[in-house]
Amino acid sequence: MIYEATRYTVRPGALQACKEAVRELVEHVRKREDDTLLYVVMQEEEDDHRFLHLATFQDRASRERHHASGAMRLFRDLVYPATVDGISTTETTVVDRIPSRRTSRSTAAVR
Repeated sequence: MIYEATRYTVRPGALQACKEAVRELVEHVRKREDDTLLYVVMQEEEDDHRFLHLATFQDRASRERHHASGAMRLFRDLVYPATVDGISTTETTVVDRIPSRRTSRSTAAVR
C-alpha cells in the first residue's frame, strides 16, 4: 500500500471555491477509484484555510492513476493558484494504526 499526505493553505476569498473543488474530487474518487482505499480531506478548526488530504492507494499504479486523472488535474488547476505556498504532497509510512471499526465509503461533508 502507498500512503500519502497532502497539505495546503488557501488564500482568503478562495475558500468556498476550493471547498467545492474538494467535494468534486472526493466524489470522483468515491465513484471511479476503487483502488484508492482511503481518501479523507480535513479542514483545520483553528485556521479553516488549511487543508490536509490523507490517501491510501492499493499500489503505485493506483496512485499514478489518481494523480493522472482528469478530476485531479481540474483540482490542481483550481486550487494551486489559490494557495498561499503551493501544495505539498509527501509519501508517508504508517508507524501504527487502529483498523477501521466500521466499513463505510460515506464521508461527512466539508464545512
